[in-house]
Amino acid sequence: MSAAVDDDLLNPASWTFSNEAKKPGYLPGSGWLETNAVLGRDGYIKGVLRIAATNGFVAGYYSLGTDSTIDASTIGQIDFIGGASKFNIRWDPVTKKYWALTNYPSPVIHPPNKSAGGMRSILTLISSKNLRKWEIQSIVLATEDVNLHGFQYVDWQFEGEDIVFVSRTGYDDEYGGAKSYHDTNFITFHRIKNYRKSKTPKKFRYLLQH
Repeated sequence: MSAAVDDDLLNPASWTFSNEAKKPGYLPGSGWLETNAVLGRDGYIKGVLRIAATNGFVAGYYSLGTDSTIDASTIGQIDFIGGASKFNIRWDPVTKKYWALTNYPSPVIHPPNKSAGGMRSILTLISSKNLRKWEIQSIVLATEDVNLHGFQYVDWQFEGEDIVFVSRTGYDDEYGGAKSYHDTNFITFHRIKNYRKSKTPKKFRYLLQH
């Protein structure tokens, strides 16, 4: 959906809607939500969205065409690290890459019978040149307690050489901690210094092992 910059955004008539992009039945998981509208390198808007798949390594995908409607032939999935939980994608004109902070479902601590969407104790900085092939830049925050700890629903911005972000955080406190990773007890502010050269701290590197 879109509206002109000078229109009254509270007036429903100001908004134009594309056709719908329904989740194909063959895709894994139960989600098709929390879409990122991202400008692709070809100049067309891409929808990259959360799919609550068990393994957490895919995301939904589609592209708008020349007439600003969704191209049905593009609706499907892409490989994506942490696609089972909400994420935000932004373009960096300096590195000419897309960046995101996602919840990485590390195979090292993946509990049996637990969906990746319920693993939010590891926050990972990832990047891509084309939206389709992603790589881990660094693990930013991590614990092994997937039941009570969570760094999630992260929103963030570039700030010079850094990334600043806010997290809905479940963690220990003097009152017994969060009720669960999902029912959190903090909103926390963080800064990733010199994010383009960031590396995973040694204490987290074991989580990257398969």
